[in-house]
Amino acid sequence: MKKTIALFLMCMFTLHILAWKEPGTTTVYPRLGINFSKFSGDKIYTTGQNTGGSDTYIPSQFKTGFSLGAEVQHQFTNVMAGSIGLLYSKQGTAFKKTSGTDFDFKMKHNDLIVPVMLVATTKYNVDVKIGLQPEIRVSKGFNQVFNRVNLSLPVGISYEFKHVAVDLRYHLGLTHVYKDQSLYDSSYNKTIMLTLGYGFDL
Repeated sequence: MKKTIALFLMCMFTLHILAWKEPGTTTVYPRLGINFSKFSGDKIYTTGQNTGGSDTYIPSQFKTGFSLGAEVQHQFTNVMAGSIGLLYSKQGTAFKKTSGTDFDFKMKHNDLIVPVMLVATTKYNVDVKIGLQPEIRVSKGFNQVFNRVNLSLPVGISYEFKHVAVDLRYHLGLTHVYKDQSLYDSSYNKTIMLTLGYGFDL
């Protein structure tokens, strides 16, 4: 009898893990996490030249921030869903000390990001995501320098177990960060975001 009950519980546990979400299910995910962002291609030129005769510069590096918000995901079929979210994200870029300079500078901005994602779902609770994401800058600094709205391409993967969802995304900037791009090198937002969420089915 004990073996039968144990086998039944094991089967139920396996079925729970391998179960797709039912089509028509809508789930809300509050999310909190960390991000690493920079302006890809951006650099600060320094005086002098290197041994090759070219200008020396300090390249942009990743800056650490955090993200907080929520997303709503609707299951269209067993294998396809869509989601939209609103997250507050502290992003920017960093320029740090190199072997030839004594420099440490960060450019910070706070964004409201709106990820609109197409989600491929599996019975193993692993989802693959891609979409478009407007990023609206809400901080007041650098108003004459930064664009107020940028667009990025988010791609990601997530794993959910007992409603707890771990989500990893890479945001590839599609629009220039600066208003007057002629004054700067081509600079795009680049962000890696890792969040932890909890799903509530409506």
